[in-house]
Amino acid sequence: MGEFSSSLVTALANGGGGSDVTSGPDVPPAPDAPPPVPAEYEEEPGGPVQANTTWEKLGGSIAYDDYVYVSVKESRRATLKSEHMALFTVEVANAMGSDPLPMSGLRVKCLVGEDAGDRPTMPFPDEGVEGEFATTVAPGSTERATYACAMPPQEDYLQVELSFVLLDNQREGVTFSGTVPRD
Repeated sequence: MGEFSSSLVTALANGGGGSDVTSGPDVPPAPDAPPPVPAEYEEEPGGPVQANTTWEKLGGSIAYDDYVYVSVKESRRATLKSEHMALFTVEVANAMGSDPLPMSGLRVKCLVGEDAGDRPTMPFPDEGVEGEFATTVAPGSTERATYACAMPPQEDYLQVELSFVLLDNQREGVTFSGTVPRD
């Protein structure tokens, strides 16, 4: 855990952080401290973008103020029954929440090519990753779901739009975009 994250966890555990909060890697968290932020989501140069940024590259992460982290990882191509597809894994971490995060309102939309043509997007069970999210993400947990959409072989640009419908009013949608490597 980075120095900034350790300080933040300690400050939160001590009720908001006054001038007597100590920082540094040697400070143990308070006994009732929230779970640590996963290392891949620590705030450091190149770390997750804050949620007021609505665009992020494929493989990047978005951090919300309540320590919910969203990313689109592992984008790749596949062929299923002669249909050329883009597969991608959406990951949602409820790193420090005290309540389960409802996932029933998450909408995933896939756009392909420079014209950003809308493609039907479907859950796709893949290599031990569920095709759809559980109904909630428990506090301190991370859930993953794999999705697929049609991607012609001549295209390589993919946009994945994630919107949060009826979850709560504080989450902005986000678009992840980038190139999916050709086989």
